[in-house]
Amino acid sequence: MVYFYDFLASGLEVFSMCCVLGILREQYWDMRKILGMAVSLAAITTGLDAVEIEANVGINIVMVILLIKLLYRTSFIEALFDTVWSSMIIVTVELITTYLLLYVSPLLFQSGRNRVVYLLLLAFCFLIVFKCMPKKSVVRRYYLKYQAGIWIISLNFLLIQLAQLYNWNETKTVDISIVVLVFITMASNLILAFKLMKNQQQAEELKNQKLLMELKEGFLQQMAAEQHEFSKHLKTLQVILDGDESAQQVQAAKGYIEQLISRDDAYRGTVYAGDGILSAVLHSKRKEAEQKGILLSMLVSETVEFPCAQTEIVELVGNLLDNAFEAVELMNDEQRKVFFEIGRRERFVFIQTINSLSERFLGTGQMAELGASTKKGHLRGYGLFNVKTIAERYGGKLEIRQNEDIIMVKIYFINSSGQSGSP
Repeated sequence: MVYFYDFLASGLEVFSMCCVLGILREQYWDMRKILGMAVSLAAITTGLDAVEIEANVGINIVMVILLIKLLYRTSFIEALFDTVWSSMIIVTVELITTYLLLYVSPLLFQSGRNRVVYLLLLAFCFLIVFKCMPKKSVVRRYYLKYQAGIWIISLNFLLIQLAQLYNWNETKTVDISIVVLVFITMASNLILAFKLMKNQQQAEELKNQKLLMELKEGFLQQMAAEQHEFSKHLKTLQVILDGDESAQQVQAAKGYIEQLISRDDAYRGTVYAGDGILSAVLHSKRKEAEQKGILLSMLVSETVEFPCAQTEIVELVGNLLDNAFEAVELMNDEQRKVFFEIGRRERFVFIQTINSLSERFLGTGQMAELGASTKKGHLRGYGLFNVKTIAERYGGKLEIRQNEDIIMVKIYFINSSGQSGSP
């Protein structure tokens, strides 16, 4: 019976951890794999107990890392980060609730059945949190963005807690002074974590501002170069028409103008979006499209205002165009086309791309999922997920439609006077 309780207790702890993992990454919420993890780890820990080998928290964490890597095919680093972070949360909650319950009833956990009931209630609470937590996508995006800093603090957190658990197991007593010291250390770690993340946010903001200034400077330089070139064309026309304005001279001037118009149509000119920074980004993307041999057509309204911050608009436009470029860059010349539009329609403002449908297309239901990508490699599959997260943050929506030949990816926001719906 003791082994049965140990088996149930281990399984419930793994289930609670999987609830936390599911908040961090959507891919972890797979009930078949969760049950597989819970049963496997419970069987291993029970087997170790049967041969009198203590399966402490450290051993359990190592086994969880290996199971995550095996079942979810993640990298070892990702499995390590996610396990440490989720273990820190689980151990923190268990420590706090256990201290409180032992204060009320010191003999509560002497019964294996009581321990299983306690862990069952705790697992149920974690499940409720997972199911009811709003905007899990925002939490996931925040976690991915500040993963390195979070992991360092989480590891420090966990080591402190493990030291407390070791002292508790060895002495079989709860020393209140040690408990207070642990909680003070935990609080100082939380403050340190927020400070580190704030510093990273400020560094990223400075980096974004520098990038935006470089883009703006490049755009202004391009405008100056085109103005200088236009001035040269006017002087050429002046020379052609200078003096004798015969029919032959006028015809030559007309031919020269037609050449300029034809060249401008092929190039499609510099797009001005009513904002210097956004215009610079679009200019940069046009140059990138030319280098990749992609025919990029743009239709941009100068009067559209979005609820996002300027840096977020740049991120939306950049991710949408990058995604479209990646989809068509391996196609033949006739299919290597992307249409981009910023505009307003009735009560909505929107940004959209339309491009040829790739054979590697994942499907509209998968494209915006975290980590979904047609290419292999680390840190891929975050573009459209980030787009969706930003859109939803401001009450907008990401819409993906496709037919046999093309795919449309659109972000739209409701004007302050508009109602919900689809443009």
